[in-house]
Amino acid sequence: MNTLNAQGRTGQTGEAISDSLVKSAKNLLGGDNKDAIDQSVGVHGPLDAAFGPVLALVDKNRTGAQELSLQSYLTRVTQVRLRLQQVTNAADPQAMTQTIAQTVFQGKAVDLTETRDYGSLIAAGLGQEWSGFVVRCL
Repeated sequence: MNTLNAQGRTGQTGEAISDSLVKSAKNLLGGDNKDAIDQSVGVHGPLDAAFGPVLALVDKNRTGAQELSLQSYLTRVTQVRLRLQQVTNAADPQAMTQTIAQTVFQGKAVDLTETRDYGSLIAAGLGQEWSGFVVRCL
């Protein structure tokens, strides 16, 4: 993912000092002719169309409870791994497995199913172009 992140950001350019000065001058001279949404904010690159979904997933600068992230997914996977490790090391692994299965069948929230669902949301968010990659990685 780090390699995709680096390759996807190839050629990206941010706002230069000259762009900032021009924007300030326009604001001073233009007065009320401001755009409702500043569409020039952020970095832009030639590979944004192809790598945009992956870059959004691994972007560390994004904040918000509703946004999907690779870090959140990896945290959930770690929780599932630890849960399965507890089952393996339990005195009666079969009984613990049955308890987990019962909670899943009863529809109660279990980290196993939540992680699977979160992975499905990530796959759907990345789109058709990345579906093969997602199946292999997630």
